[in-house]
Amino acid sequence: MLRRWIALGVLGALVLLLGLAGENGAAAPGPKIAWSPCFQQIGPFECGTVQVPLDYDTQSGTISIALARLPATNPGQRIGSLFLNPGGPGASGVDFVRDNATAIFSPDIQERFDIVGFDPRGVGASTAIECVDDATLDRLNGNDPTPDDAVERDALIDGAEEFVAA
Repeated sequence: MLRRWIALGVLGALVLLLGLAGENGAAAPGPKIAWSPCFQQIGPFECGTVQVPLDYDTQSGTISIALARLPATNPGQRIGSLFLNPGGPGASGVDFVRDNATAIFSPDIQERFDIVGFDPRGVGASTAIECVDDATLDRLNGNDPTPDDAVERDALIDGAEEFVAA
């Protein structure tokens, strides 16, 4: 569990660094994000994706992280980016920015900052989580979630450990 929180923290830091690099100068190195218009019926939003390592320890494989931003309304006075994650589990930062950015942030904030949200892995438009096949998932879901004895308790713990390892 701690490893997952560390990975999420690293991902958040990576997204922050990528946003700070932005298009108005390179405060931090990172791949450029190809922003394109989205949600135009409700505002001048832009969407993009960034590729990040699937496993930061081995740097093997990549996954896509979906992003949405409401660009600063006064680009000449832009200070930087505000990154939002509504928490969760399972909450979409893209949807949060789309649905709330103009209501939550004052015109002064919107003028000086890009407001950016991202969908964590397994949420919304980001790469899905596929830890185990359907048969294994069915078997693990068959464990009693409210164990009455040591055998059921051990089966539940072993199943949770198997799922986490996957």
